[in-house]
Amino acid sequence: PPCASGGPTRPSTACVACAGMNPLLACTLPAPGVQTERLRPATPEAGRSFRCRHRVLRGVRDVALDLATILVLAVALPVVLCALAICCLVPFVDYLLHRRREYLDGVSAVYISHTPGAVIHCIITYKERVTSEAFFAQFLEVYLGGATPEFDKFRQRIVRPRWCWPYWADASSSFDLGYHLSSVPEPVTKRELEARVAEIQGEPLDFERPVWQVRHFENFIDERGDECSASLLRLHHSMADGLTGLRVLLQGASPRSPPQPPSPQRRDRRRLGCLWSLHYALVAIRKCIL
Repeated sequence: PPCASGGPTRPSTACVACAGMNPLLACTLPAPGVQTERLRPATPEAGRSFRCRHRVLRGVRDVALDLATILVLAVALPVVLCALAICCLVPFVDYLLHRRREYLDGVSAVYISHTPGAVIHCIITYKERVTSEAFFAQFLEVYLGGATPEFDKFRQRIVRPRWCWPYWADASSSFDLGYHLSSVPEPVTKRELEARVAEIQGEPLDFERPVWQVRHFENFIDERGDECSASLLRLHHSMADGLTGLRVLLQGASPRSPPQPPSPQRRDRRRLGCLWSLHYALVAIRKCIL
């Protein structure tokens, strides 16, 4: 029901019921017995003056914020552009000074810089038992003994400079077969092999060496109880991925065919690497600015 006091007055004790029913009417009530005075209605001129002052103050505040934003951009934008130019210029100069280096592609560089734990684990099972000596001899012949350029990364390590692009470097002088090739002679069931692989997955690779490992389980017992062998191949994602890794594995199978040499178009594209690098640098700058 409407308030019994009627008109624009200060609330009295009679307004308690109205305030309880409608929260919007709740307000501070005077003590019982205190007389209230009727409010004087605001004049239209006073309301217009208040709105004008409010609009003026809000406009002044917006202008001040815009000026501050323009000032910050005027000071920060040259600094950001200079820093971006330096970041793009240092790798470009490094590339010009070391044209013979084999730099990583963009995806591999992201994997090696931001996700060093991205390691591919591949389990290969055989139909019969393969001794460790025979397996390691064939592996060394295919992947490390030949002159195939596709398998050069098995003899290279990844150098990660602080300010430059990562690249592949020869690791023949510090190559340790004991680190990359290991044998497990004791019998291992499928469940035990899965448990061992789960433990091995938590072991990081040493980036001072080539980023791969092979473990051969000579006495493997499959789910049917047959005695055979299995191998675990660990490759970092920057070394192989998808079809590339599958092609690498198939080269170790029998029969196999050697990989095809690079096409002439691929060689010409490598010679134009400097122009492509400049193009990609300009594209990156435009994306950062826009």
